[in-house]
Amino acid sequence: MATKSVAKSSEGKAKRYMKMKELSEATGVKAHTIRFYISQGILPKPDKPYKNMAYYDEGYIGLIKTIKKFQKEHFLPLEVIKKAIDDLGFDQVPSKEDELTQKLFQAKQLDWVEPTSASHPNTPVNKKALSEISKISPKDLEKCLKAGILIQDENGLFDVQNVKVATLIAQLRQHLCDERGFSFDFIALHNNFFHEMADRQFKYFLTLILKGKLAVPDANELALKCVELLYLVFPLLHRRYLNKKIKESLSIGQK
Repeated sequence: MATKSVAKSSEGKAKRYMKMKELSEATGVKAHTIRFYISQGILPKPDKPYKNMAYYDEGYIGLIKTIKKFQKEHFLPLEVIKKAIDDLGFDQVPSKEDELTQKLFQAKQLDWVEPTSASHPNTPVNKKALSEISKISPKDLEKCLKAGILIQDENGLFDVQNVKVATLIAQLRQHLCDERGFSFDFIALHNNFFHEMADRQFKYFLTLILKGKLAVPDANELALKCVELLYLVFPLLHRRYLNKKIKESLSIGQK
């Protein structure tokens, strides 16, 4: 295996350098993926003595394995991983992996789910019962499942929250129906928006935790207090913006 030693480490030992093929074989990660990590700043730029020749020291192996571990075990997006690496520095990531792993594990424990109401016990129902209770059409039910709006548990059952969602979707579809030109895509549009918003909110909290600016217990407390307030604030803002658009469209029609 062709290697070269052109520099000394902090301990005085000569660093071993590899070509892309060797690095890919050592990590089990394809070359195009490694190049993508470099282009995004998740990995440092390699040593390039010539335009079409690049060499990678052994530090890349630890970095790449850490990145893949965070992706597979913690399901973290690359932008969050990049933030963690930026905060520590490339050289520190492999040696600080345990510390980062612990923080990420704690972050996964954040309990930001809606509590079940005492007056509405969580009694799971099957698909047939869900359809009968909510009055959702079979077609919309299947589309909700595909879009992730309704979620079955490991036994194929739906909890009380899913029943509530299905009931509201059914009521909404009575007005925003296919006959009036509203396909299910209109519902999916809103679902995608809230999914993205929740993802961004979580990443914001997680970044603060990784930077050490917010402890997990504090994050839990803030989430429990602020989520309900956000639920109250943003529907009001949405209604305001929508009413503004309606008024603007009416004034245009009168000209």
